[in-house]
Amino acid sequence: METLETKRNYHQAVTLASLADQLKVSTTTVSKALRGLPGIGSETTRKVKALAEQVGYRPNVFAQGLKTASSTTVGILISSDIIQPWYAHLVSHLEEELSLRGYTVTLGLGKNQSDKERRCLETFRGGHVAGVIAGPIFRQRDLDPLWDFSRNGPPMVLFSCLDEMPVSYVGIDHIAGTKMAIDYLVSKGHRRVGYLCCPAVTLRDPGMTRKEGFEEGLFANDLPLIGKDIIPGVPTAKDGFAIMLRVLSERKHDLPSAFFCHNDAVALGAMRAIQRLGLRIPEDISLMGYDDIDEAAMSNPPLTTIGGIMDKLIKRLVDVLIEKIEDRDGPLVREKIEPVLVERKSVRRNEK
Repeated sequence: METLETKRNYHQAVTLASLADQLKVSTTTVSKALRGLPGIGSETTRKVKALAEQVGYRPNVFAQGLKTASSTTVGILISSDIIQPWYAHLVSHLEEELSLRGYTVTLGLGKNQSDKERRCLETFRGGHVAGVIAGPIFRQRDLDPLWDFSRNGPPMVLFSCLDEMPVSYVGIDHIAGTKMAIDYLVSKGHRRVGYLCCPAVTLRDPGMTRKEGFEEGLFANDLPLIGKDIIPGVPTAKDGFAIMLRVLSERKHDLPSAFFCHNDAVALGAMRAIQRLGLRIPEDISLMGYDDIDEAAMSNPPLTTIGGIMDKLIKRLVDVLIEKIEDRDGPLVREKIEPVLVERKSVRRNEK
């Protein structure tokens, strides 16, 4: 089975120079043959094109375009659904930071569909953008569009991606952030903590996930991992509301004293469900979110969450991308930002 490392090495090897080396001709000969220019014999042209087809070579359209054009546009690809507030905030703040640096933005939405993502990347490449910021990148998804773009497109920086991807990235240490949340809840006396709207992708994708941090946090605090308290769902306010209503009606007397919510949107939806049923936060149920979106500070009560991420992430993504635009052959940048606790009023001390 082809591994990420094998695929990375294979793609890096397929260049004009490697084709020329195999055929014992110059890179100029290979380039002219692939473009059908005069001065190259028909047999040589046939051999060049046959080898290029065999190894899956594709010309670097972006590099060719730079010979005649330059760009002050940056492509932003959100591979997930921008309906989630965190991604909308990310795009807005990225645009503001890039604008300060003299760049405009073009946005592509993958919506968890590889064909849409591929079309977005092809549009970026065809439009000769100066660089691309893309994410999130999960292990079980189709990586081919990104592999292809990383070797034949402009500089790219990823966020929320796999360590194995051979491109620069600025990530978030979700394990540390979620463990921080569990440690805080335990410090408040909570000995049974639920995970609300744990997304399916998290259930399937090991490494760097909030679920992994949740489990490690429980283990570090000598708390049991109770399967029914890890409640799957789409991490939206709508699902947070509907799933919390269902949990409260079905498990009235068998509930955790606190819930860690996958993100703030889920927590805000769950908060409305709890209050609709006449329960109080945090007196009856404590809630924690993640991301610290603007709405978290304005909820009733204000939401305790994990945050301190956005400003640092935006600045480093833009810094790294501009570094790669100015020096494409520079070393890979692989960073993780550790979140911080934002304490408000949605968690009480549990005396039971």
